[in-house]
Amino acid sequence: MSKFVNKGFTMIELIIVLSIISIITLIATPNYLKYRDYVIEEEALTVGKGIYLSAVDCYFINKKSDLKSIKEFIQKDLGSSVISVSNEGSAKESYLEVKYNYNGKEYKCLMDLEKNICEIFYLNSKSESLIYKNY
Repeated sequence: MSKFVNKGFTMIELIIVLSIISIITLIATPNYLKYRDYVIEEEALTVGKGIYLSAVDCYFINKKSDLKSIKEFIQKDLGSSVISVSNEGSAKESYLEVKYNYNGKEYKCLMDLEKNICEIFYLNSKSESLIYKNY
């Protein structure tokens, strides 16, 4: 008579473990993707706030109000990809619109440096949505 020694796992046990892992993955993946998008938006918001602070620094401390100087100062200070700096048709030198890219998405920072107002928008092809406002 030969003895049969049971070593290893049965097929049913392996299938159950794989099913549990699959269910956990199905539940966790959407939450991970939402959190990743949230972190990217918060990082873009931080860059926008940095752009605002650099513009304030350039405008008040360095006493430079021309758009070219402000754009160069922001790029030097933050190293971020600023697309454009404009006054958006305003006669006030303290009112600026700065467009920048972060992680392949485009954002816009509207600021009034004298009134200490900053608004940051996420721009997509159809609209813009406000993600930060300080008053």
